[in-house]
Amino acid sequence: MAIRDWPRLMQQAFDHFKPGAYFQLSGSVPDFKSDDGTLPPDPAYIEMGKTYFEMSQRIGCSGWEPTRWKEHSQNAGFKDVVEQVLKVPTNPWPKDRHLKEIGAFELPHFRDIIGNAFARG
Repeated sequence: MAIRDWPRLMQQAFDHFKPGAYFQLSGSVPDFKSDDGTLPPDPAYIEMGKTYFEMSQRIGCSGWEPTRWKEHSQNAGFKDVVEQVLKVPTNPWPKDRHLKEIGAFELPHFRDIIGNAFARG
């Protein structure tokens, strides 16, 4: 969330890489959803996501920026840009075994993020 000018960063990266270089980014956007419609309309983590976006905007950043990385990369001159959007559960509740495993791994990380990001409001 600390980078305020992603198009500039992408351009700087492109300008400094040698031809054929490989560049990889990984990020997340706390836009919580439910596959089966069981997400209540106002759970605390939905409010947390909204607060994240408000905080990022207040410091001059965008919490949605990872959704624009592909466009920024292409505009900077990168070729063959691949964007892979993954479903990342934040708990071990999914029925799918693989997603359940990911959720179990992600839960402590998710709790740390909440504790660190929102400890001081």
